[in-house]
Amino acid sequence: MVYQNKASRQTKKEFYATPYIGRESRKIRLKAIKEQLESIAEELKVKNERKSALQILQRKTNESYYSVITQMGNVWEQFEKIKENVRLLKARFYFFINIPAQIPKFERVP
Repeated sequence: MVYQNKASRQTKKEFYATPYIGRESRKIRLKAIKEQLESIAEELKVKNERKSALQILQRKTNESYYSVITQMGNVWEQFEKIKENVRLLKARFYFFINIPAQIPKFERVP
């Protein structure tokens, strides 16, 4: 317990859990620090594995995006060519395309 400014509060366990005085205090603190380092190293190893997996996935995704974009570019070029061909065919065969519109004119002739 700590009594300060006319108020008392409980001391956090982390403060008195680690001994700082005594023969064994250095060994205990060193052991705790080594355990922390081992847990951090293990966590770092797991995160590095995850990072490498994500990098591989990102590389594959970028490659697939690139292939899709290049294919889309080819599709747009083909679309423009087809559109131009349709325009030329419509201009060339304008009379045949409009025959259904002209048939009623021929039927009205007495």
